[in-house]
Amino acid sequence: MRHALKPLFLILSLALVSTQSGCYINEHVINPAFVTSEKDAQADERRMRSDLKTLDRPVLIIGGYHSPDHFVESMSIVLRRMTSGDRDDFIRQPTWFETDIEPVAADLVELVDAEFPSPNESETIEVDIVALSMGGLAARYAADRLQAENPGSRRLKINRLFTLATPHRGAVFASKAALIEDRAVSDMVRRSLFLTKLQESYKGDYEIVPYVRLKDGVVGAINAAPYGRTPIWVSPPKYFGGSHLGITEDLRILTDIARRLRGETPKSTEGEPLPDSEYAKR
Repeated sequence: MRHALKPLFLILSLALVSTQSGCYINEHVINPAFVTSEKDAQADERRMRSDLKTLDRPVLIIGGYHSPDHFVESMSIVLRRMTSGDRDDFIRQPTWFETDIEPVAADLVELVDAEFPSPNESETIEVDIVALSMGGLAARYAADRLQAENPGSRRLKINRLFTLATPHRGAVFASKAALIEDRAVSDMVRRSLFLTKLQESYKGDYEIVPYVRLKDGVVGAINAAPYGRTPIWVSPPKYFGGSHLGITEDLRILTDIARRLRGETPKSTEGEPLPDSEYAKR
């Protein structure tokens, strides 16, 4: 019974942290490198839904740490309707009951290969990926470390990895979750051996596009991009909204990703410094 209730406890904990850090009234910072309002995003969504485009490659959607399947399914539907409209172009990997990042990475390779068999024995076909939180780390592990640590395994071949609040440098929540006996939590602690090896293994042969919402008390906005980079950031809703869990429904970010998948010029550029207040959660 205790094991069965664990995912529910974790989700409630994450939701509480996220909501507490994301609900505010008097602060709404505009990113000059990503000036898109909710109204602008809604108009862009309507435009894309009325003019579907063929995608260059399949898209893999990956969930986050104990994230309910709803988040994966919802992102998949929204992005599909703004791109090709073809359900077969999108593969979904829920992570509701996962407690270890490495097996998730192995599952990603098996899932892609089952849906789109690769003639190459050493790697899958090339895919684009949209990953929530921990899912981005699983994708990076599948691309950069799985094959080396498990001889005979196929490598996940990524073209572009779009990460939403992924703890590339570690998660604030992980450092405060000592009572949670998950390997995934230990691996997401800042400067963990797992994260250090990921950083060392990345050769730049696929693109990482990191997004985050400010006031993310689960990951910490500064942690949502690899070292030496700044994530593409937006403020959460002006009057209410949990930054971390709510990012999967942020139409500003989803339309920007859809533009990139369609081969269009995105509304955002990377490199705008985070507000000073966000560096407190390093």
